[in-house]
Amino acid sequence: MIVQESINFERGIDPKRALEVGTYIPGRLFKMKDSYRPKYPNIYILVDTNTKDSKKYRTYFYIGRFVDSKNSLFGQGFSFSGNADSWNVQSIESDRFEPVSLDEERKLNAIFSDPENESTMYKIHQITNIKPILRESVSFQRGGEEKKNPNIQFIKRKI
Repeated sequence: MIVQESINFERGIDPKRALEVGTYIPGRLFKMKDSYRPKYPNIYILVDTNTKDSKKYRTYFYIGRFVDSKNSLFGQGFSFSGNADSWNVQSIESDRFEPVSLDEERKLNAIFSDPENESTMYKIHQITNIKPILRESVSFQRGGEEKKNPNIQFIKRKI
């Protein structure tokens, strides 16, 4: 039997930030809509969020874009950038990047897991030092009682 301990968070600190999970974590995929072709957005990977010393920027790396599969080579529906200098730094205040949708996530997962794209994914990992994350594994609900979650068992320790 697996028993998980309750994690005690300090008041005032967001649990997702304490565990380094959440919308803006390195490896999370985002999109920037193309005004000319809004159905086929550009895809970026979040590399870093710099909030130290009053600098408030997010650094993204350009992976590629969705393309019209009828006109793309072999109908793969996605075009990798191939450019190692495709960095984008946005101030947090003016950041217009959006997380990828569930449909885009499904398509990207199929593209990224294709063995023919293994060398491209390795290259992205070498350049950014992170791997793309398509779905987060931790979610929190505020206001719920511990007893209402049947999947977690809590133990108490005396200190």
